[in-house]
Amino acid sequence: NDATRSPSPASRAGAGAGAGAAAGGEPDSAEERGDGDLLAAAPADPEPANEPTKTEPQLEAGTTLDGMPTADDPVAAVDGDEMEDEGTWSVAANARSVDDPLLGCLTILCTLLDRPFSSDALTAGLPMIDGQMTPELFVRASERAGISARLVRRRINGLNRIGLPCVMLLNGKRACVLTDLHKGGIAEIILPEMGSGSQRVPLKQLAGEYAGYVLFARP
Repeated sequence: NDATRSPSPASRAGAGAGAGAAAGGEPDSAEERGDGDLLAAAPADPEPANEPTKTEPQLEAGTTLDGMPTADDPVAAVDGDEMEDEGTWSVAANARSVDDPLLGCLTILCTLLDRPFSSDALTAGLPMIDGQMTPELFVRASERAGISARLVRRRINGLNRIGLPCVMLLNGKRACVLTDLHKGGIAEIILPEMGSGSQRVPLKQLAGEYAGYVLFARP
């Protein structure tokens, strides 16, 4: 009979698996399956091989990328007074530090007229204005050198070689010594700030700088 027939091997295997699942259930995690020890014992990932360390270029102390000194530079950090002392010219105590065009012209004029006088001798006791000579003081100082001088208003085309040398007043409180007039409208002048060397300039160019007054002088 079918009712008394014994189960086949496949049926028995399926029944056994079902019984096992019913009894304990299928394990869900590695720890339940007994794999915990295996995971713990697994070797760690190998460390990467040591690579050569890249070093950034080091700047020299006290400099920037363009080589300029920084505030930490001992040279740049020197006290300002000390730097000023090191860079100051050694000037004689009696040397004139004020630019005085008229006084410079007078000393040149004295040399040209064979009446050499020093600046100190010409200005001693005179009431200089802001350390400079005025046209009026020029006349007074000229007398000390035995020179008679007077201030005259004169157009530039009214100047001639008979009245030379003379001192021309220029714009900007400057002055020059006019020593000669050449053909072709060329004037020969001496600028006091340039020493005693003369130079030739077009008379038209000089007219653009001329203030309209001349100091004539004669021994």
